[in-house]
Amino acid sequence: FTLSQQTKDIVKSLDQEVDIYYICEAGQEDSYVEALLDRYVAMNDNIKVIKKDPVVYPSFASKYTSDTLSNNSLIVVCGDRSRVVGYNDIFVTDYSNYYTTGKTSTSFDGESQLTSAIGYVTSEDLPKVYTLTGHGEKSLSSSFSNAISKENIDLEELSLVSQEKVPEDAQCLI
Repeated sequence: FTLSQQTKDIVKSLDQEVDIYYICEAGQEDSYVEALLDRYVAMNDNIKVIKKDPVVYPSFASKYTSDTLSNNSLIVVCGDRSRVVGYNDIFVTDYSNYYTTGKTSTSFDGESQLTSAIGYVTSEDLPKVYTLTGHGEKSLSSSFSNAISKENIDLEELSLVSQEKVPEDAQCLI
């Protein structure tokens, strides 16, 4: 696979150090994840990949998340910001046809997830979008909400029944 132009632009323009902690037991590395990490490292010297074996460092991930991470998960860190990219976010399994055909499909979303995490930890000002609630508005679909989150946009609900006005930090109102 090749990396998208958007990923190349973001990674090549990095002027801050970004550490990617690769949480993986020795000998159980995923070849796709390793190939992806190698491509990012090759584009910019500011990206460092540090392997952390959870057997050797059992409490390392707890600095960044209270969740239990599966093998081949990533923790992206820059300064005080961090984002966890779980293995189940890198390889996404679609079960929508399982009950009709008995089959699932798995897709690789590693590039999108990793680029999003790098953008998140290196951005100083993340946009905030509010969705209106309280008057019977339909909620956003999970796929739309996930797409917004992947673009590093903070999504929050807002009820104008209990608030007098739209908050000052709102870049958009849905």
